[in-house]
Amino acid sequence: MNRPVGLFQHQRGAIAIIVGISIAVLVGMIGLALDLGRMFVIKTELQNAADACALAAAKELDGNSGAKTRADAAGKTVGRLNLVNFQGESVIVEDANITYSDTLDGTYNRSISDASAKYVKCSLSKSDIGMLFMGVTGIGREKGFGSQEVGAYAIASLLPSQSPCVLPLGFCIDNSPPADCSEVGGNAGDSPDANGLCVGQWRTGKFGDAINGEFNWLDFENDGIEGNIKDQLITGYCGQITGETVSGQTGNLGESAAVAWNTRFGLYKSGNNPQYNGTPPASSDQTGYSYTSTNWPGMFGAYANFLAHRPPHDPYQGNAATGLSIGMPPYRSIAAALAVGTTDRRVVTVPVVNCAGWGPSHTTELSSNFACVLLLHPVADVNDDVYMEYRGIAGIPGSPCPAYGLPGGGGAEVPGLVQ
Repeated sequence: MNRPVGLFQHQRGAIAIIVGISIAVLVGMIGLALDLGRMFVIKTELQNAADACALAAAKELDGNSGAKTRADAAGKTVGRLNLVNFQGESVIVEDANITYSDTLDGTYNRSISDASAKYVKCSLSKSDIGMLFMGVTGIGREKGFGSQEVGAYAIASLLPSQSPCVLPLGFCIDNSPPADCSEVGGNAGDSPDANGLCVGQWRTGKFGDAINGEFNWLDFENDGIEGNIKDQLITGYCGQITGETVSGQTGNLGESAAVAWNTRFGLYKSGNNPQYNGTPPASSDQTGYSYTSTNWPGMFGAYANFLAHRPPHDPYQGNAATGLSIGMPPYRSIAAALAVGTTDRRVVTVPVVNCAGWGPSHTTELSSNFACVLLLHPVADVNDDVYMEYRGIAGIPGSPCPAYGLPGGGGAEVPGLVQ
């Protein structure tokens, strides 16, 4: 039988052609996957830088003068700490990459005022990304796979943090603030903040039954029981705060609340009251050093001095120095308690409220405004004035009461991503 030799001869080399075409397609697919994967990695790196930039900038948006200048500096500094292109190049972050708006969906620009800048957007990009595989193939050139550009952006704002532990008192705003902080003992030229108060300013209130003072007690449990406030003076109130309507107390807290207050100064009383016995560890601050008009006549700005007394764990210096009349005994100032105390039990976060019209059976709705205050001295008598030093809005740069916790609660504001 005759074989069709000519037919087979005409088909020689067909396999090689098919293999060649397949290799080209496979190389193109591999190149596409590798180059697109590289672009995805660079975009992810850019997104990390944008997130960091926006979060750092948002922390500075306190509404005060210079907020945007500080936000620009923070955003650029933190954003540039990130690297792109497989961690081989620095991220470019300039002022033009950082814009602001008063609403999330508003127009972002750089001309908005410091007071109105509530949201910050960091927009970053990386251009001239060469295609390592697709750019050198005929397929890549035909499809336009030359140098590429990717970008990322993030928007952040200050948001209430998750359930902080605050003292059960409402720190009153000043509805008639001084024109200059020098009027309350501060530096000439300094202005009160958004609460009408100056950092370092002393404010006063009472434990006793009186409707006066510059802070008022809050009954978070809404049951009027002194025991709750006593416990919260020891551990703080750690529940939902922002948006809650709470009852106000006008004093009449009694001795047990005063005793609880004094534990923060390393002063403990015998009997069925909070006291230090070594187990569990002490709950006092690291210093019991106290400030009154007797030993701090200016009644302003004792915080730096307070910090200086922390390293040696200085105890309460006595009634002669402070002008108080703490009963000792039965109170005891225990050096061991101060030495192992928790650092910030006298530097505390408290809700800020408008105390205008405060009176019996008063209720108030709490906002996300929180103050940082220094507790100045223990309580000698429940009817004595109790002083605190205002250290500014909690959580803003420079505040000794750092905001903590993730966004999504009712605490002091922390920077959080919103887009």
